[in-house]
Amino acid sequence: AVAASGLGSEIHLTGRAIPASPGERAILVLRAQEIIDAPPPEGIWAWFEALRDGLVASTRGLPQPGAGLVPGLAVGDTSSLDPATDAAMTASSLSHLTAVSGANCALVVGAAFVLLAAVGAPRWLRVVGASGVLTGFVALVTPEPSVVRAASMAAIALLAVALGRPAAGVAVLSGAVTAL
Repeated sequence: AVAASGLGSEIHLTGRAIPASPGERAILVLRAQEIIDAPPPEGIWAWFEALRDGLVASTRGLPQPGAGLVPGLAVGDTSSLDPATDAAMTASSLSHLTAVSGANCALVVGAAFVLLAAVGAPRWLRVVGASGVLTGFVALVTPEPSVVRAASMAAIALLAVALGRPAAGVAVLSGAVTAL
């Protein structure tokens, strides 16, 4: 039942709360005892889940390791990456390539911005459109910490563009850190 759940699912369970060990960052530890209900996501979350699943499915039948790398590079899904490739990437410190980060956000936002500019959209519409695409991309790849940081930096850079200000890297990073 838990395998059907995903981002946006409301999972019902029973369990108990215990105090965290001294020195841990957590305040409380929740120990699940029984999962009562774990339905699949609904609405927009189900659509994003289907989109992610469709990308992974579209690479089935392709030769490895490429078949496993495509979803990893595009949306951070390493579920179809064969174990030997995963181990080799970890050993060679290349596993970060299958994690969604700033480069992915920059490509998505940049593509949306260029596309809107090509059709003659004014700056404010390019910023709004790129922001919408960024929000959709974060929902698609799931809002993990590295994705949230990268999206925050992209959002601050878009704000700078909207205001006609230069988007200096250190200032954008500092703004994202402060906001987060």
